[in-house]
Amino acid sequence: MKSFRNKIIVILSFMINLDLVAQTLITEVQIKSPSLEGPLTPVRLTFDQTKPNRFAVVDVSDGSIGVWRFNKSFEKEIRIAANAVAVAISPNGEIIASSNVKGEIFLWNNNGELIEQPFKGHAGSVQDLDFSPDGLTLASAGYDHTVRLWDLKGNQKTKPFKGHKKWVRSVSFSPSGKKIASSGIDGTVMIWDNKGNLIAGPLIGHNRWVESVKFSPDEEFIASAGDDGFVRLWNIDGSVRGNPLSGHRAWVVDFAPCNELMASAGDDGTVVLRHLDGTLKAPIIRGHAGSVQALAFSPNCKFFATGGYYDGTVRLWNLEGEPIGEPLRAYNPWLRTLEFDQEVRYAIMAGDDGSFKLYSMDGKQLGKTFLGHNSWIEAASISTDGKKIVTASYDKTLKIWSANGEILETLRGHSARITAVDYSLDGSIIASADESGKFRIWDTEGKPLTELVDAHTGTIGVIKVAKNAQVYTGGEDGKIRSWDLKGNPISEINLNHKGLIRTIDFSPTMENFIASGNDGVVFIWDYKSLNQLASIPAHRGWVRTLSFSQDGNIFASGGDDGTVRLWNLKGKPIGNKMFGHNNSVNKIKFLPDNKRIATGGYFDGKIQIWSINITK
Repeated sequence: MKSFRNKIIVILSFMINLDLVAQTLITEVQIKSPSLEGPLTPVRLTFDQTKPNRFAVVDVSDGSIGVWRFNKSFEKEIRIAANAVAVAISPNGEIIASSNVKGEIFLWNNNGELIEQPFKGHAGSVQDLDFSPDGLTLASAGYDHTVRLWDLKGNQKTKPFKGHKKWVRSVSFSPSGKKIASSGIDGTVMIWDNKGNLIAGPLIGHNRWVESVKFSPDEEFIASAGDDGFVRLWNIDGSVRGNPLSGHRAWVVDFAPCNELMASAGDDGTVVLRHLDGTLKAPIIRGHAGSVQALAFSPNCKFFATGGYYDGTVRLWNLEGEPIGEPLRAYNPWLRTLEFDQEVRYAIMAGDDGSFKLYSMDGKQLGKTFLGHNSWIEAASISTDGKKIVTASYDKTLKIWSANGEILETLRGHSARITAVDYSLDGSIIASADESGKFRIWDTEGKPLTELVDAHTGTIGVIKVAKNAQVYTGGEDGKIRSWDLKGNPISEINLNHKGLIRTIDFSPTMENFIASGNDGVVFIWDYKSLNQLASIPAHRGWVRTLSFSQDGNIFASGGDDGTVRLWNLKGKPIGNKMFGHNNSVNKIKFLPDNKRIATGGYFDGKIQIWSINITK
């Protein structure tokens, strides 16, 4: 009988708990960025010399060639089902040449119609093509270890150039058309005259494949990009010019035709823009996710294009390494909710390309796309008055923006990818932290107020500026530390946390604070005494976000299990789990009425509003 009564009590307690709150999904909006059906796997890209905003790109996933124009946005001219691996546009812009894995070369007009029968001569794939400056000769690089020159009727103009011991990966005419450079997977570079006589080579310096070779605009030297992680410069006589340029495992290199600039793109997704002496023109560009195997400068020398092998994008950059417009995409990007404003009128949604947008809670984009970072934005914070936004990026910079998208300041000072940022409540300072375990404090004009402070072992996952003018950091070492505004340590809490601490929040009255991270456990602390009040196994997987209610009596948590939970300050659950996001919940915020919460997803592009009317 006693056991039966206990069961009844448990059931009633459960029912009472459920009655405390009515959880209802009120609204849900799904936000998607449009796809223009760009190349899924771009590998070769070339510009039309007569129209600097026009280019052709090979999509190796299906062998198609897309011809595009850019005028504030991308417009497709034609798609040629060419089964191509390489492409070139004639200097007069009237012929598009392509090659395939069978060793065939095709010429197409601008309507995508074949001009001639296939050129045949190579045994195996033709990896690269280049027109001579006068447009009368086409050079090809083949798997059969040869370079060949063709007239526009498909006749070979010379005997095959033989010298490489393995595949030839790249071929390039000099600006005068009198010389030709080639490179191969045998690790060598060759320089020839246009009759097939070897001028210099084999040039030996790379110890792996040489993926790309180009002449400088003045024809005094060439650059080669290799799998060994170096771009190497060679004089025309074959002598080495300067030291090897490190930076990445380079797939492609190109020169700006009328500026003293060169760029290389690498297997790590980076692009390096340099002066011809090898010094950096701009910070390393990190806009792609994965290997970049297509790169070319526009003939107007105002911008260049890159193609991401894995991320399905073509991106344009100015000569400062800053993005121009939105990328040409093969598919809709991930959109992550980074932050809600104080009144929960809009959300910051970031893509995978260093851009972000503002969306109202009914899913309408507010203003233009915010462009400026050249890599993934990891975190954002909005000033209390809503007039400024600060973003933290893997490009190692912070940017302060006006609400209409103007970059007010770019803050440089971190030497590692920035992982967290926060505005103080009065809007007077910004705190930022990075994956090397260091943080820094700035004024809102971008002036550093501290040096980099060595705070944690490993990545800092969260940084918060509290009302008491103290800065709190949570790290991969499982510790939370507080600091004064000069970077001096004040206190330390060891959570014995397994993995990175990702989120911290303070109650409005500063009586309590909460923290969690990769192990799914939420900790509740008394702020003054630093006594732990509760620990809650709240979610399966990471807890990405925590938020106190407006009155500080309850809080919400969101995790990688796709759920949102409500808790009281004793660590007891309130109501049921809220399911709505397809994957991780990245951001939660209580609305001012304290009866609703907004949630934003990590991968699904969703913003949701839940009613949580408490009935007790």
